[in-house]
Amino acid sequence: MYQSFDEECQSILLKTVQEKEALKDEFIGSEHLILAILKNENTISSLLNQMGITYHNYKQKLRKLVGKQSSKKTWNLYTPFLKQVIVSAILKSKENHTPVTLPTLFQSLLEAGDGLGLRTLSAMDVDLSAFTQLFHDTTKKEVLPKKHLMLDSFGRNLITDAPTFDTVIGRENELNLLIKTLCKRKKSNPILLGEAGVGKTALVEELARRISQKRVPTELQNKKIYSLETSTLVAGTKYRGEFEERFGQLLKEVEEDPDIILFIDEIHTLIGAGGAEGAIDASNILKPALARGKIKLIGATTIQEFNHYISKDKAFSRRFELIYVLEPKEEVLRDILTSSAKQYEEYHSVRLEESTITKIMELSNQLNNDSHQPDKALDLLDEICTSKHLLFERTLVGLTESIQKVSEKKNENVCQGNFREALLWRNKECKLREDLEKRKMDTPENAITAEDVTIYFDEKYRSKPMSSSALKKKLENDSVHKENQIAKLIEAIPKASSFLFYGPEGTGKNYLAEKWIKISYPNRAFTVDMSEYQHDHDVNKLLGAPLGYSGCEEETPFLSFLKSNPYGLIYIKNIHLASKKILTTFVDILKSKKVHDNRGRVLNATQKFLFTVSVQKKNLGFVEFSSDKELTKQISQLLLDQVDVMIPFETMSSKEQMKIIRQANKNIDSKQLKEIETHLKLGKITLSEALKKVKKRQLLESPS
Repeated sequence: MYQSFDEECQSILLKTVQEKEALKDEFIGSEHLILAILKNENTISSLLNQMGITYHNYKQKLRKLVGKQSSKKTWNLYTPFLKQVIVSAILKSKENHTPVTLPTLFQSLLEAGDGLGLRTLSAMDVDLSAFTQLFHDTTKKEVLPKKHLMLDSFGRNLITDAPTFDTVIGRENELNLLIKTLCKRKKSNPILLGEAGVGKTALVEELARRISQKRVPTELQNKKIYSLETSTLVAGTKYRGEFEERFGQLLKEVEEDPDIILFIDEIHTLIGAGGAEGAIDASNILKPALARGKIKLIGATTIQEFNHYISKDKAFSRRFELIYVLEPKEEVLRDILTSSAKQYEEYHSVRLEESTITKIMELSNQLNNDSHQPDKALDLLDEICTSKHLLFERTLVGLTESIQKVSEKKNENVCQGNFREALLWRNKECKLREDLEKRKMDTPENAITAEDVTIYFDEKYRSKPMSSSALKKKLENDSVHKENQIAKLIEAIPKASSFLFYGPEGTGKNYLAEKWIKISYPNRAFTVDMSEYQHDHDVNKLLGAPLGYSGCEEETPFLSFLKSNPYGLIYIKNIHLASKKILTTFVDILKSKKVHDNRGRVLNATQKFLFTVSVQKKNLGFVEFSSDKELTKQISQLLLDQVDVMIPFETMSSKEQMKIIRQANKNIDSKQLKEIETHLKLGKITLSEALKKVKKRQLLESPS
C-alpha cells in the first residue's frame, strides 16, 4: 500500500502507529493522523497552528473527549473511516497519475466530514468550513513541478545525461534533417535508418547535448528527450489489458506535456509488442496519437528491420519521415577517430600517433563483424588503448613488487645489524623507486604506434606466421611430395591469396592441402566439399536461402566463418564438381574480394582460398598426361584466370603411394599392404579410397 504514497505521506502514516501506541488505543483512527501531522512541520500543521491548534493542546482535548485507554493489543488496524479516507486519496491520485501526497490525504479527510479527528477540532472551536476554504486556497498557491511517473519509471531522460555524451563529428547533414523534421507542424516524427554501428543513437544523443546547451532552434530549446525500451514496457504485464493500460498512461503523460520527445531505439520491436491474444499491440496504440500530432517521436532501426516489419504496416510507416544514416566516408571517419582519440588518450593514459589512426582505419575495414564504421574503428581503437594501458600497468605492478621485496631485505639486514648490506639494499630500492616515478611521468613509454596496432591485430585475428624454412621442413617430413610442389607453395604463400592444386586422383593434392591446414591454420580453416554442391540451388548452402524461403533468417556456416576469421583459409575440395552457378559465385568472390549474402549485405573476403581439382586420366596406367588441357575442360577458364597460383601434381609412383599408406597406419600388416598395392596398380581404387579403408582397418577384397 505504501508504494502509492510519497515519502512525506509514508512518514506520517508510520507515525500514526506511534501515536496509537502512546494513547494505548485499539485502532488507528483519523485523530492519530492529525496528531502525526501536528507533530511534524508541514503546510497543514502551519495552518492549524495559525488557528491555535498545537500537538499538545489537541492531545489533551482528545484525552478529555475519549478518556484514558488501556488496550494491550499489538496489531495495527485502521478504523473503517480512516480506511475509506485512504482509499479515496489513492483513487484521486491515480486519476492524476501522481503519488498520494499529504495535502491529498488531508483533503480526503475534510471531504469525508466525519471522524473523531475532525470532531475534536470542532470541540476546540475550529470552524471547519472556514478551515477547509483556507486549506484549499493555500494548496492551490503551491505550484508543484510536473511529475512523469511512467516516463521516469520506464524511460531515461537524455537531457540530464547529456554532459556525459561524446561529441558527434561529421553528421551535420543528418542532424539538420533531424532538427528540421522535429520543427515541422505535421509529420514531425523522424525515423533514423542505417546499419548497426553507423551512429543512429549517437545522433539523438548529440541532439540532446545541443538542447541542453541551447544550440538548437527556439522550438526545441525547452524540449526533453526520453529514451524508451519496449522490453521494459512489456515486462511484468501478465494479464490482458495490463500493457495497454500502462502504455496508454505513458502516452497520456507525453500528450499533457508538449515539451517531451520520445526516442525509441529498435522501433521495429513495437510491432506486435504487448499484443497477446485479443489485445492491441504498441504500434496500433501509437497510431491515433501520431495521427493527431499530439506527440513527437524519434525512432531508430536498421533498413532491413524497417522493410521487414514497419513498411508492411502502411498506416504506421506513413506517420514517419525517413532519415538515412550511412557509413561515413574515409575523410569523415578520420575526423571522427582524431576527435575521439583525445578522450581515449585521457581515459587510458596513452598517447596516439597520427599513423596509428591511419592503421586503425585500414585494419578495421577488413573486419566482417555485424557492426559498421565508425563503430568498428572505435571498438578497435578502444581495445588497443586498453591493451597498451594494461601492459603499462603490469610493468608498474612488477616494479612495485620488486621494491617491496628489496625493502624487506633491507629491513632484515637492519634488524640483524648488517648495516653495510642494508645500505646496498637501500640504494637498490632508491633506484627502483626512481625508475617507477620516471615510468609514471614518461608518456612516450605509453605511446601507441602503427606497429603496435598491427601486432595487436595479428595476435587477435591471425596466428603467428611460421617461417618459410620451418614450414618447408614440416611439410617435407609429413609428405612424400617432390620438393617442386612444396617449394612453389612456400614461395607463393606471402604474396598469393588463392591457390589451385590440380592433377589426377591419387596424386596427394588433398593430402598436402590438409597437412598445410593442420600446420598453419589449425583452428582457422573452413572446408567445403563440392561433391555436395553439384546443383545450382546448392548455392543457398553457402550464401543462405532467398528472402521469404524457409531458413532465410539463419546464417550459414560459410558466412559465419567469413565474419569470425578474416585471416583464415577456405578450402574448396573438388571444385570441378561444383555447379556453374557456384563456380560463378567463387569467380566473383576472387575478383572483388567481397561476398554478397542473401540479404544483400556485403562481407569482405580477406581469407586465403585453396581449390583442388582432380583431372581425369584418359587411359589408366599412363603416368604422363596433358594436365593443362584436361584442366580447362573440367573447370571454367574464368576461375582459372582469377587464381593467383596453380600447382600441378603428377601421378605418384606406387612406391610413393605405399609410403603415404604406411604413414596413415603404421600397424598395418604386410599382407594387407600387398593387397592394397595390387589394387592401386590395377586402378580398382584410388589413393584416397585406400587411405579411408586403411584408417578404418578394413580388409580389402582380394584381386580377382
